Amino acid sequence: MAAPALPSPSLSHIVPISATDLILDRAHFGEDFAQDAPRAEQQVLAATQKPVAAATLGATVTGTPAWKQFPTWYQIATADRMIPVAAERAMAARARTVELGTGHAAMVSRPVHTAQLIERAATGR
Repeated sequence: MAAPALPSPSLSHIVPISATDLILDRAHFGEDFAQDAPRAEQQVLAATQKPVAAATLGATVTGTPAWKQFPTWYQIATADRMIPVAAERAMAARARTVELGTGHAAMVSRPVHTAQLIERAATGR
C-alpha cells in the first residue's frame, strides 16, 4: 500500500507499516514533525510514535463538528512541515488562535505556550 498523495512535501515521508497503517519514517521524523525540539527528544518521539490508520487521512467527517457548538482555541504552528499554515488558518477560522513560530510538535518544543493556550481554553479567556 502506498502512502496517499498529500499537500506537504514532508508527508512524502509517511510510510506504510501494514495494509492499513502508516507512520512517519524515523529517519525524517525530527526534521518533519519536531524540527525545533532537541535531537534526543526527536529520537524518542520517532521511536514511540503510534501508527495512523491510512483511511483517516481522506475520511469524511460526519455529524456536527464541536467547533460549531462550543468555543474553540487553536494553536497555529507557522513553521509546521506536516500541515500547511494556510490549512491550519482555515481550520482555525472560527477559533480563538495563537500563532507560534514553531513546528508541528509545539507541545514538545513550546510546552509553556501550549499549556497557556490550554489554560485559556479551560478558563474561557
